[in-house]
Amino acid sequence: PSGAALILDYGPANTIPSSTLRGIRSHQLVSPFAGAGEVDLSADVDFLALVEAALGASDNVEVHGPVEQGVFLEQMGIKERSEMLVRGLERKSEKGAEAPGDREGSLDNDAVEVQSRKRAIREAVDRLVSRLPGRGMGNLYKSLAIVPERGGKRPVGFGGGL
Repeated sequence: PSGAALILDYGPANTIPSSTLRGIRSHQLVSPFAGAGEVDLSADVDFLALVEAALGASDNVEVHGPVEQGVFLEQMGIKERSEMLVRGLERKSEKGAEAPGDREGSLDNDAVEVQSRKRAIREAVDRLVSRLPGRGMGNLYKSLAIVPERGGKRPVGFGGGL
């Protein structure tokens, strides 16, 4: 086989989900039957069924995971990448502060904007990787990789290195 699949979704890692149909509107859970056509429908993924289907479809595939999204993203380097983005904002801000001209008032606005963007990056990463109840998606979402047979060599994000 050639190709690969990377699946990121929410659902339990090692149980069969049941009765998980739900409605979501404006980031709030609602009845899936309320406001037909105006509510997003959602259900947990049955990761065990995906694993069984992939392994049953070919003798030459490996399945890695599911692992929690927070673990996957951390192993993929999300924190390092976000800090690179933050440092880039800081460098850009420093260059603007060094530019000649009458920019007294705009420097304060630029500094506030940079701080706001840095905070937004850090909060977004925290939300993606946090495993705290009600705070993040790090343990709600799972990652699963289906790849051609590689002799058990784990992909990055699933315990493997570069």
